[in-house]
Amino acid sequence: MVLASFDKDDYHFQGSFTPKWEGGFTTTFIYKNWQLNAFFYGRFGNMYYGLMQTYGRRVENDTWSPENTDAKFPQPRAGGESFTDYKEYMNYTKGNMVAVRNIALSYTFPEKWLGKIGANSCQIYGQVLNPFIWGGDLVKAGINPDDTTGWGAEGGRSNGTYKYIGGQTNNTVLTRSFVIGLRLGF
Repeated sequence: MVLASFDKDDYHFQGSFTPKWEGGFTTTFIYKNWQLNAFFYGRFGNMYYGLMQTYGRRVENDTWSPENTDAKFPQPRAGGESFTDYKEYMNYTKGNMVAVRNIALSYTFPEKWLGKIGANSCQIYGQVLNPFIWGGDLVKAGINPDDTTGWGAEGGRSNGTYKYIGGQTNNTVLTRSFVIGLRLGF
């Protein structure tokens, strides 16, 4: 078996943890007494550290084997190290993503109906937070690209500098929430 060796000539810049572009878009549609609101958020052009953190908790088909030597991920093992020397490199992936953060639908009752209950205004609404997220390998791996809990020196030091600054090493789930409500004004 031939083992590859790596030296400083193999190093190259992966990219920045800071997005080149991020932004959001809010929209509201109103028809008679109905109102539909949505908020979209996107982030593009950044790298993310932590792709391997969910490895072993998900099923990967593109793993190293003697028949698949150019696989995306190392050989899964029950313990110990993988056979590759580049597993740290595999932690980096593009952090591009688009998320729908909020969708809300509401109905405002006509004032003529409110006199019977003594209210000035009445609105019923339903809302879903974080219903959708799209992205590359990061999102497909089940990782929340907005998790910033690893944005410090906790990842360790390498040659006196922060090793994982700007990367995420503790990941939380992007929680989807459903809300229904009633607003009354007197």
